[in-house]
Amino acid sequence: MTESLRTPGLGDRLRQLGYLLKNTFTLVGRDPGIVRPLVRMAVYGTVMATLFFIALLCLGVGATGLGVTLLLVATLLFLYKFFYYNRQELRQSWLATELVQGRTRTASEAAGRVAELRSTARALAWLDILFAWIGRFTNRGGKFGWLVGLLARGLVEVWDLANHYLLPAAAADG
Repeated sequence: MTESLRTPGLGDRLRQLGYLLKNTFTLVGRDPGIVRPLVRMAVYGTVMATLFFIALLCLGVGATGLGVTLLLVATLLFLYKFFYYNRQELRQSWLATELVQGRTRTASEAAGRVAELRSTARALAWLDILFAWIGRFTNRGGKFGWLVGLLARGLVEVWDLANHYLLPAAAADG
């Protein structure tokens, strides 16, 4: 009755990866709008990082007022990133769920669905912020620093795994 877990061989893993990629491209091919949230997140991250580096450049050349202002804007964008990314991931998850069930939805319908899940998205974003903060404790020194670091890494990894299931589940089932 006891079954041991085995790691699939390289050939099996490559076949599984090929199957996953084939089905991913099939979904995207049926509705390219699924990629839009990823593009939005990439643009957001690019704008945020660009503002940060322009702020540093301004501070370096002596434009202190502009540099501090841009640094403040970049910091606010960094904090808002958690909320924005969660909304985009919910949008993408809902679009993919609907497509798998045979229904093609629009971006405005996805936005409406995400608006219904506003409180869930906010709660998950606040948890993301909390676990990002906890992740800062992974490299602590001292007598018990290694234990604190180990616990912090464990909590962050558990949250990462749980979040990757919670977002699509919230999008699909509310």
